[in-house]
Amino acid sequence: MNRLKSVFCVTLLMLAVVPSAFAKDNASDTKILSDKSGPRVEFESTIRDFGEVAPKSVHEFEYRFKNVGDKPLVVSYVQSTCGCTIPSLSKKEYAPGEKGVIKVKYTASARAGKATKKIYFHSNDIVNPRYGLVIKSHTVLKVTIEPQKIDLSLTAPNCGMVPIKVRSKDGKDFSVLSVDGPVAGLVKVDFDKNISANEFILNPVVDVKKLEKHLNGVIRVKINHPDCKAVTLIYNTKPKFSISPARILFLKAEPGQSEQREIMIKSNYSDHIEIGSIVSRNGLISVVGKEVNGSIANLKVVIKAPKNMKRQRFFTDSLLVKLVSGEELEIKCNGWFKKELFKKVK
Repeated sequence: MNRLKSVFCVTLLMLAVVPSAFAKDNASDTKILSDKSGPRVEFESTIRDFGEVAPKSVHEFEYRFKNVGDKPLVVSYVQSTCGCTIPSLSKKEYAPGEKGVIKVKYTASARAGKATKKIYFHSNDIVNPRYGLVIKSHTVLKVTIEPQKIDLSLTAPNCGMVPIKVRSKDGKDFSVLSVDGPVAGLVKVDFDKNISANEFILNPVVDVKKLEKHLNGVIRVKINHPDCKAVTLIYNTKPKFSISPARILFLKAEPGQSEQREIMIKSNYSDHIEIGSIVSRNGLISVVGKEVNGSIANLKVVIKAPKNMKRQRFFTDSLLVKLVSGEELEIKCNGWFKKELFKKVK
């Protein structure tokens, strides 16, 4: 029983000491924060939350601040973290007690979802020389597109493209103005600009040759809905072949030094690989071993650094692999001589 009483007393003592320690720290912090000696900036509000907004809608507003210190506040610059946010300041020096305004033009994201952007106020404030300001918004699309993402194929009929549904969520009618991929002619769609409706089913036809050169991208459907000017579909496509590693790196090389590497070429569509020829563009890479097994080819290569550095630390080459089926693959090699050798040449 006495032991229990002792533990209870010690616990009470600890609970009494800990809060007093926190109170002491908070008092110290309060003293620092309340100290107005020197230039000090104080904002009326540091967060501007627009809530739900339309895609690419433009919003103009102000951040109001005051020099609450006893020395002139000098603003170095106001920094935006993206091109969608443009701040402006009419002057850079503010006397004690003087107020100022940062005017901001903010363009909301075109994509649906929440977004947070920041502006940094750089000044000679003795406590917070880099003051962070926040802009929040939630882009809500009044028109939806389905699907939003799709995986295409270089071997599937019409590359695996499916019908696209574009629908107005608010019931307002609109017209389809254009359907474009990352390159002209990648997709072709029949539609009539003169027809208005609150829903369209589009059937894109994909050009496989152009898709081979633009494997990943966005299909953009432009419309004339009053609150939404475009919706986008993201597509991804596996290339016919994958190369691992995608690029050969030769680091800390010495003139004339050689290193061996292994390269795997794989068909992503289970095609049999037949190699017709292999050529080194600059003569620095030679093939010393080759093994082909169905849809996979393994190469053993030797990279030889140039004998003469020619006052240039960086060197390159490419291995050009031509397949019997007609495809041409390029495996790039980047090399760097040792820093100390390069300095000696200089």
